[in-house]
Amino acid sequence: MDRYPSLEDLLTNQVHGMVAGALNYKHDYFIIEKRIAYKDNDTISYKINYGYKTVFAYLHEHQHKRVTKAYLDEALQITLMIAEFSYAALPNYFCNILGVTGTLEVLPQYKKKQLSERYKINDQYAIPSAFGLNGKRISNYYLTPTANYNKKIVEMINKVNDDRPILIFFKGPRELN
Repeated sequence: MDRYPSLEDLLTNQVHGMVAGALNYKHDYFIIEKRIAYKDNDTISYKINYGYKTVFAYLHEHQHKRVTKAYLDEALQITLMIAEFSYAALPNYFCNILGVTGTLEVLPQYKKKQLSERYKINDQYAIPSAFGLNGKRISNYYLTPTANYNKKIVEMINKVNDDRPILIFFKGPRELN
């Protein structure tokens, strides 16, 4: 610390992170093909890293010969956080916000209050999607004109023919007719 006094906070922070990682290296991970992997939704990822927890997990697993030296060497690193970014603070830097998600319509009242008071977003306009309501697929959701949605539901049920359960949600009882 005497040699680099301006780095004292940074180095102290790293040492605290290393100690926490060493104490908490036992966490949920898999060893696949002699390396550590993490669950990522419905897949397995080798790219996910939990900082020093992952580093010390590699040291532990290498000690028990469950991961290779090459993967251990790849994992040995010091992670320096040199900046932080807050998405929550981002709207404060702009006088207009355009193109936010369509989920604004279903926000709970307390979230709408936050938008109004914290971010000064008081006017909201719902603009139809660029795709329109023409059955374009977006992830696992389908946009279908009201006149065709019963037909689309039957079509999708018939498409799933592997005896899996199917859940269908309706906005309210009127949509069942």
